[in-house]
Amino acid sequence: MLAHWPPEVHLACLLSRRSLSPQQWEMARELAAANLDWDYFLRFVEPHKALPIVSCHVRQTLSEMIPPRVCDELRLRAIRYGKRAETLSDELAAVLTAFEGAGIAAVPLKGPTLIEHIWGDCRLAACDDLDILVRASDAQTATEVLARCGYHHGKERADGVPRWKLGTSALVVFRDHPMFFRIWLQLHTPYFLKRCWIGRFGPIEHLWERLRRGRFRGAPVWYLPDDWNLLLIALHSLRHSFVTLLCAAELHGLLETAHISRKVCLPGEGHSLPRPGG
Repeated sequence: MLAHWPPEVHLACLLSRRSLSPQQWEMARELAAANLDWDYFLRFVEPHKALPIVSCHVRQTLSEMIPPRVCDELRLRAIRYGKRAETLSDELAAVLTAFEGAGIAAVPLKGPTLIEHIWGDCRLAACDDLDILVRASDAQTATEVLARCGYHHGKERADGVPRWKLGTSALVVFRDHPMFFRIWLQLHTPYFLKRCWIGRFGPIEHLWERLRRGRFRGAPVWYLPDDWNLLLIALHSLRHSFVTLLCAAELHGLLETAHISRKVCLPGEGHSLPRPGG
């Protein structure tokens, strides 16, 4: 496996998994005991957004085999990522609560809810922004709710956000957090998802019939079914050429968590999509 790749990359790939088999742990220990370039390992892991889960696995099982300075660096960076993840998760919960108060069914895409679903802790993967899907009929009200929450879209805005963009592209808005960093949020409608992500794979209208009600950090939320999560992650990753190791880790983790069958039926379609590796 990955025999032609540097051992540092091989170890990073192993430790980005949700869980490792006994054989994979043994392989990881053998790699960690080798004479690795640990500076290269750190430089590789961080841009691939896998540092939090890698740090978690190292602390649990490999800390005695890795130089203390590397363990310390992983721990400190993971703490920073964790604080960012906590902030984004709290922000998502606040926005979902505001949408619920306005009678809007809001569906988080990717981000903290998916990370928590796969890894059990929103702090275990890097997250850059928030993506939320609403019905087209709720789009206008959603922009007004976001404006009241302090979000805006640069200079061109109406009540905080430009109303003309919804339905033609995702609406990207932001607000500056008083203590941390600028929070970016993308508001999606079914039209945009179908045009840019789903394409020919099936009518997205069927998605609304399969949403699962739940709570995230005390806020009411609508969750995507696992097969739709799998499809969206795969298509989103493909659009970005699987630019990070986290893309593969999310796909692998979701398959492992959801126990999706070998054939994944797409909503509204009569055909099946083969499971990766099938």
